[in-house]
Amino acid sequence: MVYKSAGFLDRAEEALLEGVRLFPGESYFYYEIAKIYKNSGRIEESVEFLEKAVALKKEFEDELLYTKLYLANFYIEKGRTDKAFKIIRKIHSPLPTPFFYYVISKLYYYVGETEKGYSKALQGMRLSPKHMQPFLEIIEEFEGLNEEKLRDIINKTELNPVIGLKLVQLLINENRKDEALKLLEELNEKFPVDSEVKEIYLKILWEIGRKKQVVDEIEKFLKLLKEKKKAFKCENCGFETDTFDWICPKCRNWETLEINCENR
Repeated sequence: MVYKSAGFLDRAEEALLEGVRLFPGESYFYYEIAKIYKNSGRIEESVEFLEKAVALKKEFEDELLYTKLYLANFYIEKGRTDKAFKIIRKIHSPLPTPFFYYVISKLYYYVGETEKGYSKALQGMRLSPKHMQPFLEIIEEFEGLNEEKLRDIINKTELNPVIGLKLVQLLINENRKDEALKLLEELNEKFPVDSEVKEIYLKILWEIGRKKQVVDEIEKFLKLLKEKKKAFKCENCGFETDTFDWICPKCRNWETLEINCENR
């Protein structure tokens, strides 16, 4: 695909469509067209061509699943929840992915079924704690994140920096610094190289006069940073990044960004 590699997507599309015409039984052409359409925002057409590719070769089923979910998410944001539900009902995945729970949670919230939306969000967070942030954003948008809700999420999933710091900030705002410090100590011990946790922890320590401990913590932190790698690593291609996404920015495989275990 010289045209595609060079960025001439119109010519690449023409060449691939010609390939479909000449070799209608070759799945590769349908799959490559689908990728071009997805990357250019033509999601409905991408799904159509992926379905044709899968009918010829089953190995593209995962790509079809994620593209359908991506399309459902697009419909939700456009207010077309009817179309989103239609897509979700036709998805029969033996092992639902975090993105599946994200989309269905969002869908339930958008149609006013808050309890179901929250339940699906919790399932997604339990399945993959590294995806905590997008689920929390949905819950916060539709329910808010007060102390009771935050503690309920922690109890039903697990403590991590994203949700822990939200609770810490709430406690600080209510001038409950002793409780905030206790939670920060737990977060600092569990996630010693998380810069946000460290920043707030040191600030609280300084404010209460534990300056010697602040210096010691900074020295330990700098030592750990020398050994620290990126937060996420693609299990497929090895790409490392500090920014999470549902798809690897390098190899474009879905849900392959994992917490970089070498940091632990």
